[in-house]
Amino acid sequence: MAEDWRAVADAINTRMTELPLNQRDLADRSGVSVATIRELQYPNTPRRRSARTLGALSEALEWPEGYLRAVLHGEAVPTGGTLTKSSGI
Repeated sequence: MAEDWRAVADAINTRMTELPLNQRDLADRSGVSVATIRELQYPNTPRRRSARTLGALSEALEWPEGYLRAVLHGEAVPTGGTLTKSSGI
């Protein structure tokens, strides 16, 4: 299955609203730069991201480490995380 960066963006944006977090908060929690977070939130020209980056963001968003990777590949999300209908998944 193709990578779905739009689904990753939707999941991140929905979760940031739920928690609530802004980009700086998420950057501080995850160790991922604000610029990278912005690129993931608005994937106009998606670039490959490492599993480590997606894992750090997943954990910072209070999901299991493999959550965003599963979303990216259209797989079942790891136990402990759920997507809302508004995330588009």
